[in-house]
Amino acid sequence: MAKRYTDDERAQALERLDANRGDLHLTSAETGISVGTLRQWKRRSYKNADQVVEESLKYLQEQLIDNAVKLAESLEAATVDAPLNHRAAALGQLIDRIIKLAERIPQAVQREQVIRIEYRDPDGSIHSTPYWSRGDSAPPGALSRGSLWPPLRQDRNGQDSAD
Repeated sequence: MAKRYTDDERAQALERLDANRGDLHLTSAETGISVGTLRQWKRRSYKNADQVVEESLKYLQEQLIDNAVKLAESLEAATVDAPLNHRAAALGQLIDRIIKLAERIPQAVQREQVIRIEYRDPDGSIHSTPYWSRGDSAPPGALSRGSLWPPLRQDRNGQDSAD
């Protein structure tokens, strides 16, 4: 049966692992916890750290957006001490930082988008292929000779290429 560890034991083992600069075998020898268990705890702690960083970046982005809105509103106010060109430059820098943060924050995974292409024949019926690719039909009044290209699946003599 696997041994259960308390949260304090896990935290202490991870602190030892950090003190040992990630040396799993040394930490295992010092704590008596298997290398596999330490490796698993380390991965989980990194995942949690990634979530904390992501949440912090989102919070920072929200604060920057709020500041940008306030600064944009102050551009119209004549009572602000800073000159207009300084306020405009500050707004440009804020927007630049917001864009850079947006690139660093992982976006929600989007589902695969399916696009269906349908072809409407001159008679109004809907098909998955255009009428000219089906050998059995041609639109009324279609020209098969002359200066136009021959219909698909036919050679220059108007014969079906399968013959």
